[in-house]
Amino acid sequence: MKTKKLLTLLIFFALGLSSCKKDHPKDIPQWIKDKIKKCKRKSCCYGQYGSLKILELINKNDGSLIYEFYGTFNPSDYDYYNYDGNRICFTIPVWGVGDSCSKNIKTNYTFSRDIWRENPDKCR
Repeated sequence: MKTKKLLTLLIFFALGLSSCKKDHPKDIPQWIKDKIKKCKRKSCCYGQYGSLKILELINKNDGSLIYEFYGTFNPSDYDYYNYDGNRICFTIPVWGVGDSCSKNIKTNYTFSRDIWRENPDKCR
């Protein structure tokens, strides 16, 4: 009987731990965690541009990180932030706005990892 109780407790403990798992990496800057938390409370974080997606990009030369925020619907804009949360540039591909920003990012940075994706069903 003790074995069953212990097993039941272990199962509930494991389920409790898994329910606390974040849907984003732990080692991202706090300002991104705050943005994700805020987006989870809204119905559609990126408005007319669709659901928000956040990527981490790494500089090919010095290893510095930047973050790409963009909506999943077209046409979409792309906002790029440094590690401290300062917007370094933006692009709107359809209108040709920020083309130099886009070229600089594509030349100097490469994909590192997905950080977070908003549920697209919230934006329909």
